[in-house]
Amino acid sequence: MSDFAVRLGGELIGVRVERAPGVVSWMRRTYAISAATASAVEICGRDVRRRGKLLRRARSTRELLAYAEWALTREALHRLCDRHVVLHAAWVGDALIVGRHGAGKSSLAIALRRMGWPVYSDDVVLLDGRGRVRPLERPLSVKGGTWPRLLPNPSRGSRRAPRALFVIDARRGGRARAVPLGQARALAEIARCEWNFGSRPAQGLSGTAALLGRARAWRVSGGSVADRCALIEGLA
Repeated sequence: MSDFAVRLGGELIGVRVERAPGVVSWMRRTYAISAATASAVEICGRDVRRRGKLLRRARSTRELLAYAEWALTREALHRLCDRHVVLHAAWVGDALIVGRHGAGKSSLAIALRRMGWPVYSDDVVLLDGRGRVRPLERPLSVKGGTWPRLLPNPSRGSRRAPRALFVIDARRGGRARAVPLGQARALAEIARCEWNFGSRPAQGLSGTAALLGRARAWRVSGGSVADRCALIEGLA
Protein backbone atom coordinates (compact mmCIF):
# COMPACT_ATOMS: atom_id res chain seq x y z
CA MET A 1 0.00 0.00 0.00
CA SER A 2 1.27 3.49 -0.90
CA ASP A 3 -0.07 6.81 0.38
CA PHE A 4 0.99 10.15 -1.10
CA ALA A 5 -0.46 13.38 -2.50
CA VAL A 6 -0.63 14.65 -6.09
CA ARG A 7 -0.48 18.37 -6.83
CA LEU A 8 -3.04 19.62 -9.39
CA GLY A 9 -3.90 23.29 -9.88
CA GLY A 10 -2.23 24.08 -6.56
CA GLU A 11 -4.38 21.54 -4.70
CA LEU A 12 -2.90 18.57 -2.85
CA ILE A 13 -5.01 15.49 -3.51
CA GLY A 14 -4.42 12.49 -1.27
CA VAL A 15 -4.03 9.15 -3.07
CA ARG A 16 -3.94 5.58 -1.78
CA VAL A 17 -2.83 2.75 -4.09
CA GLU A 18 -3.16 -0.96 -3.25
CA ARG A 19 -2.57 -4.05 -5.41
CA ALA A 20 -2.04 -2.00 -8.57
CA PRO A 21 1.49 -2.68 -9.89
CA GLY A 22 2.84 0.14 -12.00
CA VAL A 23 0.32 2.80 -10.92
CA VAL A 24 2.56 4.34 -8.24
CA SER A 25 5.58 4.57 -10.54
CA TRP A 26 3.39 6.01 -13.32
CA MET A 27 2.01 8.69 -10.99
CA ARG A 28 5.49 9.59 -9.76
CA ARG A 29 6.64 10.05 -13.36
CA THR A 30 3.52 11.97 -14.32
CA TYR A 31 2.65 14.30 -11.42
CA ALA A 32 4.32 16.47 -8.81
CA ILE A 33 4.22 14.29 -5.67
CA SER A 34 4.13 15.42 -2.03
CA ALA A 35 3.78 13.83 1.40
CA ALA A 36 0.55 11.98 2.13
CA THR A 37 -2.68 13.74 3.08
CA ALA A 38 -6.15 12.27 3.71
CA SER A 39 -7.01 10.09 0.71
CA ALA A 40 -9.56 11.49 -1.73
CA VAL A 41 -8.77 9.01 -4.52
CA GLU A 42 -8.15 5.29 -3.98
CA ILE A 43 -6.93 2.74 -6.51
CA CYS A 44 -7.31 -0.82 -5.28
CA GLY A 45 -6.68 -3.56 -7.80
CA ARG A 46 -8.80 -2.55 -10.80
CA ASP A 47 -11.18 -0.33 -8.80
CA VAL A 48 -10.96 3.47 -8.79
CA ARG A 49 -12.79 5.27 -5.97
CA ARG A 50 -13.25 8.95 -5.21
CA ARG A 51 -14.32 9.98 -1.70
CA GLY A 52 -15.17 6.37 -0.95
CA LYS A 53 -17.49 5.94 -3.95
CA LEU A 54 -16.67 3.47 -6.71
CA LEU A 55 -16.24 5.39 -9.96
CA ARG A 56 -15.13 2.66 -12.34
CA ARG A 57 -13.71 -0.86 -12.49
CA ALA A 58 -11.03 -1.08 -15.16
CA ARG A 59 -10.43 -4.02 -17.50
CA SER A 60 -6.87 -3.13 -18.53
CA THR A 61 -3.88 -1.18 -17.26
CA ARG A 62 -4.39 1.63 -19.77
CA GLU A 63 -8.05 1.87 -18.76
CA LEU A 64 -7.06 1.91 -15.07
CA LEU A 65 -4.62 4.80 -15.62
CA ALA A 66 -7.23 6.74 -17.60
CA TYR A 67 -9.82 6.31 -14.82
CA ALA A 68 -7.27 7.25 -12.15
CA GLU A 69 -6.35 10.42 -14.04
CA TRP A 70 -10.04 11.23 -14.49
CA ALA A 71 -10.68 10.77 -10.74
CA LEU A 72 -7.78 13.06 -9.79
CA THR A 73 -8.96 15.71 -12.27
CA ARG A 74 -12.55 15.55 -11.01
CA GLU A 75 -11.38 15.99 -7.42
CA ALA A 76 -9.17 18.97 -8.36
CA LEU A 77 -11.96 20.67 -10.33
CA HIS A 78 -14.44 20.06 -7.48
CA ARG A 79 -12.16 22.05 -5.18
CA LEU A 80 -11.11 24.72 -7.67
CA CYS A 81 -14.37 25.61 -9.43
CA ASP A 82 -15.58 27.68 -6.46
CA ARG A 83 -12.56 29.99 -6.81
CA HIS A 84 -11.68 29.90 -10.51
CA VAL A 85 -13.31 29.89 -13.89
CA VAL A 86 -12.45 26.61 -15.62
CA LEU A 87 -11.61 27.23 -19.28
CA HIS A 88 -11.36 24.46 -21.88
CA ALA A 89 -8.01 25.47 -23.36
CA ALA A 90 -4.50 24.22 -24.05
CA TRP A 91 -1.68 26.49 -22.89
CA VAL A 92 1.28 26.22 -25.23
CA GLY A 93 4.14 28.72 -24.99
CA ASP A 94 2.50 32.13 -24.74
CA ALA A 95 -0.68 31.05 -26.55
CA LEU A 96 -4.02 29.70 -25.33
CA ILE A 97 -5.82 27.34 -27.71
CA VAL A 98 -9.49 27.49 -26.72
CA GLY A 99 -12.14 25.01 -27.81
CA ARG A 100 -14.88 22.71 -26.65
CA HIS A 101 -14.38 19.00 -26.09
CA GLY A 102 -13.27 17.33 -29.32
CA ALA A 103 -12.13 20.52 -31.03
CA GLY A 104 -8.53 19.27 -31.29
CA LYS A 105 -6.76 21.16 -28.51
CA SER A 106 -4.68 18.18 -27.38
CA SER A 107 -3.69 17.26 -30.93
CA LEU A 108 -2.46 20.79 -31.56
CA ALA A 109 -0.66 20.95 -28.21
CA ILE A 110 1.21 17.71 -28.84
CA ALA A 111 2.08 18.73 -32.42
CA LEU A 112 3.43 22.09 -31.18
CA ARG A 113 5.35 20.28 -28.45
CA ARG A 114 7.12 18.25 -31.15
CA MET A 115 8.05 21.59 -32.73
CA GLY A 116 9.72 22.67 -29.50
CA TRP A 117 6.93 24.63 -27.80
CA PRO A 118 6.51 24.16 -24.03
CA VAL A 119 3.10 22.71 -23.12
CA TYR A 120 1.70 23.66 -19.71
CA SER A 121 -1.77 22.17 -20.19
CA ASP A 122 -3.43 20.42 -23.13
CA ASP A 123 -7.06 20.62 -22.01
CA VAL A 124 -7.94 22.85 -19.03
CA VAL A 125 -6.66 26.10 -17.53
CA LEU A 126 -7.88 28.10 -14.54
CA LEU A 127 -8.76 31.79 -14.82
CA ASP A 128 -9.23 34.26 -11.97
CA GLY A 129 -11.16 37.53 -12.00
CA ARG A 130 -8.05 39.54 -12.92
CA GLY A 131 -7.31 37.51 -16.03
CA ARG A 132 -4.45 35.52 -14.52
CA VAL A 133 -4.11 32.00 -15.87
CA ARG A 134 -2.70 28.86 -14.30
CA PRO A 135 -2.61 25.37 -15.78
CA LEU A 136 -4.19 22.23 -14.44
CA GLU A 137 -1.12 20.01 -14.68
CA ARG A 138 -2.72 16.95 -16.25
CA PRO A 139 -0.71 14.45 -18.29
CA LEU A 140 -0.79 14.95 -22.05
CA SER A 141 -3.45 12.77 -23.69
CA VAL A 142 -2.47 11.08 -26.98
CA LYS A 143 -5.54 9.70 -28.73
CA GLY A 144 -5.33 6.21 -30.18
CA GLY A 145 -7.34 3.05 -29.64
CA THR A 146 -10.12 2.82 -27.08
CA TRP A 147 -8.15 4.60 -24.36
CA PRO A 148 -5.68 7.48 -24.66
CA ARG A 149 -1.98 7.10 -23.95
CA LEU A 150 -1.09 9.44 -21.07
CA LEU A 151 2.32 11.12 -21.23
CA PRO A 152 4.05 13.01 -18.41
CA ASN A 153 3.97 16.76 -18.97
CA PRO A 154 7.53 18.01 -18.38
CA SER A 155 6.78 21.74 -18.80
CA ARG A 156 6.52 22.68 -15.14
CA GLY A 157 8.98 25.58 -15.05
CA SER A 158 8.38 29.30 -15.33
CA ARG A 159 5.56 30.31 -17.66
CA ARG A 160 4.95 33.34 -19.84
CA ALA A 161 1.54 35.01 -19.63
CA PRO A 162 -0.58 34.26 -22.72
CA ARG A 163 -0.51 37.03 -25.33
CA ALA A 164 -2.38 35.20 -28.11
CA LEU A 165 -5.68 33.31 -27.98
CA PHE A 166 -6.92 30.97 -30.70
CA VAL A 167 -10.54 29.80 -30.67
CA ILE A 168 -10.54 26.48 -32.53
CA ASP A 169 -13.34 25.35 -34.82
CA ALA A 170 -13.67 21.55 -34.73
CA ARG A 171 -14.39 21.37 -38.46
CA ARG A 172 -11.31 20.65 -40.56
CA GLY A 173 -10.51 20.32 -44.23
CA GLY A 174 -10.02 22.92 -46.92
CA ARG A 175 -7.73 25.86 -46.35
CA ALA A 176 -6.73 26.81 -42.82
CA ARG A 177 -7.84 30.32 -41.90
CA ALA A 178 -7.26 32.60 -38.91
CA VAL A 179 -9.76 35.45 -38.57
CA PRO A 180 -9.08 38.21 -35.98
CA LEU A 181 -11.77 38.56 -33.30
CA GLY A 182 -12.82 41.83 -31.73
CA GLN A 183 -12.95 41.88 -27.95
CA ALA A 184 -16.74 41.51 -27.67
CA ARG A 185 -16.88 38.59 -30.10
CA ALA A 186 -13.85 36.91 -28.52
CA LEU A 187 -15.34 37.31 -25.03
CA ALA A 188 -18.60 35.66 -26.13
CA GLU A 189 -16.82 32.75 -27.83
CA ILE A 190 -14.44 32.13 -24.93
CA ALA A 191 -17.26 32.31 -22.36
CA ARG A 192 -18.96 29.43 -24.19
CA CYS A 193 -15.85 27.33 -23.44
CA GLU A 194 -15.84 28.14 -19.72
CA TRP A 195 -17.07 25.06 -17.90
CA ASN A 196 -18.55 26.84 -14.88
CA PHE A 197 -19.41 30.21 -16.44
CA GLY A 198 -23.07 29.76 -15.44
CA SER A 199 -22.20 29.67 -11.74
CA ARG A 200 -19.49 32.38 -11.89
CA PRO A 201 -20.58 34.81 -14.63
CA ALA A 202 -19.11 37.96 -13.05
CA GLN A 203 -15.69 36.38 -12.57
CA GLY A 204 -15.89 34.82 -16.02
CA LEU A 205 -16.62 38.15 -17.70
CA SER A 206 -14.09 40.20 -15.73
CA GLY A 207 -11.34 37.58 -16.01
CA THR A 208 -11.87 37.04 -19.73
CA ALA A 209 -12.02 40.78 -20.43
CA ALA A 210 -8.77 41.31 -18.49
CA LEU A 211 -7.12 38.46 -20.38
CA LEU A 212 -8.25 39.88 -23.73
CA GLY A 213 -6.86 43.27 -22.71
CA ARG A 214 -3.39 41.70 -22.84
CA ALA A 215 -3.81 39.20 -25.68
CA ARG A 216 -5.03 39.25 -29.27
CA ALA A 217 -7.61 36.69 -30.35
CA TRP A 218 -8.29 34.78 -33.58
CA ARG A 219 -10.76 32.12 -34.71
CA VAL A 220 -8.98 29.24 -36.48
CA SER A 221 -10.90 26.99 -38.87
CA GLY A 222 -10.21 24.49 -41.64
CA GLY A 223 -6.95 22.83 -42.57
CA SER A 224 -5.02 19.99 -40.98
CA VAL A 225 -3.25 19.90 -37.63
CA ALA A 226 -0.01 20.85 -39.40
CA ASP A 227 -1.73 23.76 -41.19
CA ARG A 228 -3.16 25.05 -37.91
CA CYS A 229 0.20 24.75 -36.17
CA ALA A 230 1.78 26.84 -38.92
CA LEU A 231 -0.89 29.54 -38.48
CA ILE A 232 -0.46 29.60 -34.70
CA GLU A 233 3.32 29.72 -34.95
CA GLY A 234 3.11 32.66 -37.37
CA LEU A 235 0.68 34.66 -35.24
CA ALA A 236 1.68 33.93 -31.63
